[in-house]
Amino acid sequence: HYYDSTDLAGLYDLLASYKEQNILTTPNKMVILMIQSCIDELSQHETLFSKEDCDFVQDYLLRPGRWFSFEYIVFANLAFSMPAKINLRISKKMFHAYQQFHLPSYDELIVNALYNLSISFLEQDDPSSAIQFLSFLDLKKLDHHVLYMRHHVTFLKLIIQFKLNPLDVKNANELRTFLEATKLIDDVLFEKNIDWIKSLKINPKTILK
Repeated sequence: HYYDSTDLAGLYDLLASYKEQNILTTPNKMVILMIQSCIDELSQHETLFSKEDCDFVQDYLLRPGRWFSFEYIVFANLAFSMPAKINLRISKKMFHAYQQFHLPSYDELIVNALYNLSISFLEQDDPSSAIQFLSFLDLKKLDHHVLYMRHHVTFLKLIIQFKLNPLDVKNANELRTFLEATKLIDDVLFEKNIDWIKSLKINPKTILK
């Protein structure tokens, strides 16, 4: 709620009260780091976590065993605050965990992680890593009913290709065709794609002309 309404004061109060009321267990520290990451983003003082915090996060997420909803939420929210090489390492674990076990409710969580990871790579001027991490996810191995996720992964690949080479006519045509087809099928999803394109400082009109 505080993040969606860009309420920095509310986030600071939430962080202070959460620290005061909760024992510093591993899950609680993850929540604290997520709140701090939101504060950094909204205050436009985005910096990467310290090595100690990065090690803490990756030690937790790379431990053997299944991922449940909490792990996806943690990774999606903290990707902005970690360097690309760590995000790539954790991505491999995330995709493996998803293939080994997932509930239907995890589909949207992993899509959110994909979005945030792509943005973090692009913000770190590392589109090649964005492409590399998407290559870990083999769409052929996904359940065919997970159309929502398949759509978003395909969209991410197309937009990253366009970002890398906006003058390539083939890339632009493929992205435009994809967006036009999306608009015919689902206006809401189309608008979500357009909003994400704008967030990458790309004018959608240059694609849909």
